[in-house]
Amino acid sequence: MVETIFASTKPVFPVMSAGQGTTGSTRIFRVLLCFLVTFFLQHVQPAQSAATCGNRWARTKRIAGGQPVNGDDWPWNALLMRGPHVECGGALVSPRHVVTNSKWCTHKLNTSDLRVFLGEDSVKKLSKLAFSIARADTYPGDEGDEHTIAILTLKEHRDDVEKDFLCSIPPICLPEFNLTDSTLVDQNATMIGFGKLNHTGRNSEELRAIQMPIWNKTDCEKKYDKFRIKINYDTHLCASGRTRIADKCALDTGGPLMLKIENAWTLVGVASATVSCGAFDRKRALPGLYSRITEAKVKWMRDIISQHPLDCPTPVTPAEMTSPAEKRALLLRENPALETLSWVNRLKLSDDGNDLEIEHERERFPVGTGQPNKDFDRCFTPLGDKGHCKFLHYCVQKDFQYDFPIFQTFSCFIKHRDVTYWGVCCSNEPPPATVSPPDVSPPDVSQTITRKQNNCTAERFSRSGRRSCGIPLEERQLPPEEEENFFFRITQGEKSKPKVWAWVAALIYLTNRKPFCGATLVSSRHVITAAHCVAFKSRIDYMVRLGEYDFNQTGVLSNPIDYQVTKTTAHDKYLRSKITDDIAILTLHEPTDFNCAIWRICLPSFVLSGERLSKWSDLGNSLAWVVGWGETSQGRQTSSVLLEVQVRIWTDKECAEAYPEYAVNPPRFICAGDQSKDSCSGDSGGPLMMKKGGHWHLIGVVSSGKGCGRKGKPGIYTRVDFYGPFIESVIFS
Repeated sequence: MVETIFASTKPVFPVMSAGQGTTGSTRIFRVLLCFLVTFFLQHVQPAQSAATCGNRWARTKRIAGGQPVNGDDWPWNALLMRGPHVECGGALVSPRHVVTNSKWCTHKLNTSDLRVFLGEDSVKKLSKLAFSIARADTYPGDEGDEHTIAILTLKEHRDDVEKDFLCSIPPICLPEFNLTDSTLVDQNATMIGFGKLNHTGRNSEELRAIQMPIWNKTDCEKKYDKFRIKINYDTHLCASGRTRIADKCALDTGGPLMLKIENAWTLVGVASATVSCGAFDRKRALPGLYSRITEAKVKWMRDIISQHPLDCPTPVTPAEMTSPAEKRALLLRENPALETLSWVNRLKLSDDGNDLEIEHERERFPVGTGQPNKDFDRCFTPLGDKGHCKFLHYCVQKDFQYDFPIFQTFSCFIKHRDVTYWGVCCSNEPPPATVSPPDVSPPDVSQTITRKQNNCTAERFSRSGRRSCGIPLEERQLPPEEEENFFFRITQGEKSKPKVWAWVAALIYLTNRKPFCGATLVSSRHVITAAHCVAFKSRIDYMVRLGEYDFNQTGVLSNPIDYQVTKTTAHDKYLRSKITDDIAILTLHEPTDFNCAIWRICLPSFVLSGERLSKWSDLGNSLAWVVGWGETSQGRQTSSVLLEVQVRIWTDKECAEAYPEYAVNPPRFICAGDQSKDSCSGDSGGPLMMKKGGHWHLIGVVSSGKGCGRKGKPGIYTRVDFYGPFIESVIFS
């Protein structure tokens, strides 16, 4: 009776019919007995329970037929690699132990050459965490059986990052009771791996999952008997499709066969080598063969695990605490990197008490405490480095440790498990240094940059030797509220100061070295401009000039550098007859040498995710800046000196009313300027800029308009944040 109860983990009691009589004391006794047994079953469980194993990081739809899946769906999945080659699969059964096939994955291979990756979903995008194997133990109960299992003990972790990673991964559950045929047969089990897509095909580069029924003993043994292969179904399992043999292939050897038992994924078999796989002809194909996870094997595995454990802290969930202050303090203690932020008080406790949030522009975004340390969307850091979006507590950097506005320039957004998190753009190279709690006051900003007016190359950009994007050497001095005589200054051309707009580029003709369009430097080799400036020109007819200020005094007030264009990439949907998709990227023939007059502007760090979130989507009535060498008013001569103008951004509604023939949703362009303030001919391709968090960001590209400076007809600017995927595809190619 006790065994039956444990097998189902549900109490079993005789049900009395309505006609059966009972005394009051008997009824009370039975109710009390029911309560005690139920309490025992719910609270007195073996060490490895469904609460700590067999639970995915994310829910997914039902899978079948070898469909690609996300690694987060199967975090315990192990990948055994030798160099760039996949050798076997496996499953994590404790923070330090992986179960796999013995003969093909340990005896036939030198385990010292293998590296173990966990929770991966692509062999082309492996994480940097690879674990070596300390020892491999083969199950002794199936001596001479090539289909039996082995358990791999991973080497001691080298640092806290590896330990924290291993401790954060939920292992797959081991059965808590012996799995009989009646429990297994005809159940739809799940197999995962990187094996061949079919019997004769190539190996998959993506993790795939297949659902297939477990066969009964008679059918399995009869099928293998035809090929004179003896199968002991007490220690083996067969699983495959009934109409088409859809099962594992060679490189799936060692991978887990899983069933969901009591709402937790449980290991029921380990894949062995098979004669055939995924074949259409059932007469010539054999079902997949698996080493059956028996009660004896579970006991042996737990003995090995107990001899070489990994000491993981027992987490106390915030939900178990009562005070919101205690919950917040616990989350900070569990994520000590967050405590080093001088603006840590901006991190508020979420409503459910399970995460910390940042409130920004009336929206709250969780920061993802407790989420996995992995790379998400690609991005550019404000320093211009290629990077990936990561959760904040894995990439706290000194650049923004003391300054929340600077942190905002590193921000990016992570879409994970249908939740949008506030992340940070983390450089790929070099890895971020570990941040320790501050023992000194924040650095003096006045000591950060040493400015030498007459020697650009001697400038020390920052203490780290680099200057963040969107920070000019010279700040402009015209305050936004200074409006007196503004109309006169703009129509006559307000001159900027040298080195203020260090990312502004000019597209110049080779014949006369005169500008015909503007552009903006966004990386050491790329400028963004308008498609109509370059789509119908040969790249050999023009060059990109950086560091220019006054074309009539080149070499006096500036020392510009001209670059050839090796590639012109206009948006593939751009048409001359339309105003949408008017954006292009030019690739320079060599990386530019940054100095005090040549620098890159910032792109919104989450622009590469292709999402427009609240930080940039609501721009209406904001003030932005446009610069260029264009006409000071329609029909007049272009300027030799770089001009600047501040413009108001129109709301999307106002823009649609001004240009109803061009209205699209979502908006792909921005309307800005009015009768007195606007960009003009010759400014095309130049930047529309806004300052956020102390850094200048490119939000638009000068595109078109009905004349310039006309009442009711603002200038039209291509909206940069809409074209994130396009920018990514060119700059990262």
